[in-house]
Amino acid sequence: MAKLTKEANRLYLKLTKKERGLLISVRDKDEKAYRRERAAALLKISEGQSPHEVAKQRLLMVEAPQKERDPDTIYSWVKDFVKTGIKSLTHKPRRKQKRVTNKQLNELQETLIRKTPFDYGFTRSRWSLKTLRKLVEYLSDYSQAGIWYLLRRLRFSYKRAREWQRSVDKGKKYKIRRIRGCLGYARRFPQQVAFLMLDEFCYYRQPKVAQAFWPMGRRYQPPAIRHCGSHTRGRIVGALNGINGQLTYQLASSITVKVFSEFLRKLAEQYSHYSKIYIVLDNWPTVHRHPTVLALMQQLGITPLFLPIYSPESNPIEMLWHALTDEVLNLHRDCSCWTTLKEKVNNWLSALTKPSPSILKRVGLFAAPRPFSRRAIGCNTDEHWAVAYH
Repeated sequence: MAKLTKEANRLYLKLTKKERGLLISVRDKDEKAYRRERAAALLKISEGQSPHEVAKQRLLMVEAPQKERDPDTIYSWVKDFVKTGIKSLTHKPRRKQKRVTNKQLNELQETLIRKTPFDYGFTRSRWSLKTLRKLVEYLSDYSQAGIWYLLRRLRFSYKRAREWQRSVDKGKKYKIRRIRGCLGYARRFPQQVAFLMLDEFCYYRQPKVAQAFWPMGRRYQPPAIRHCGSHTRGRIVGALNGINGQLTYQLASSITVKVFSEFLRKLAEQYSHYSKIYIVLDNWPTVHRHPTVLALMQQLGITPLFLPIYSPESNPIEMLWHALTDEVLNLHRDCSCWTTLKEKVNNWLSALTKPSPSILKRVGLFAAPRPFSRRAIGCNTDEHWAVAYH
């Protein structure tokens, strides 16, 4: 039987007389080219050549061009021959996979979306290829790579999740429809009606971890350099014009009723030449819903359009804060100087204080809204701009 020895960091293959005769017969007479190639490689190694030397040679006696083999492939041929003998020269038959029906694909899709491994007795919260192979009977014949290709056929990929919370607001559809109607109304009369989207944003002294170009390898990762001092927080209150893309903002250490009231007066003064001002904002109870703030809005002629509860994604200005985080706050190097970081945030925001259609495109307001509807904004026939105040 063939023996594999290693002397002076070199691999030696010792063949019996019978094995050598079989390999010579396969090399010279076999119908399959891949078997002839393997037999030739094994014979050369038994003659004293190293796998690296054999990998660079023409193993088949044909004039057609031959590619160089990977030395690891030659090593695997030798090890398989030592284990199983002449049988290792033949490819193993592939397992026949059961054909998956459309019904089974739909059931698999529902399982991935609606269920978790805990529902089937596994101790995992997320699906993995190995878990699917254990659970689904017809996937037992698939390799993990085969299951991955099957999921790709279903247009599934392994992607990062996002935070999401179901809104409990029963009037969500009405509120969204009303806001869209007001936006359409403002686009119809851009010289008379202002449509603003208001929100607050927090930024911190310490940088956020994000992706960046860096040398390859596990040892090298872009550092998010942190400061040993306090994790100082800054606040921004901003209002984005949904018609021309102009941003009005104010920086503060915290947003109180007093600060928010000053910002509302600033907006009222800036848009004093408009007959109607709509402001989309969330349901912050201690500030936005404060009786003092509501009374001030009514006094200044501002109509609040409150978003559905737990639906911040309904406010397009959130995309602006995402852009600020991506361009200024991720992996910043100014954690040791809070003043410098505030200046950079202020400079980035001040560049948006002029009307800019590109900002509207960035936050998703470039496309035209639904057709103008008086019912959506609570209008009557006498005053087409009147909106029900909540």
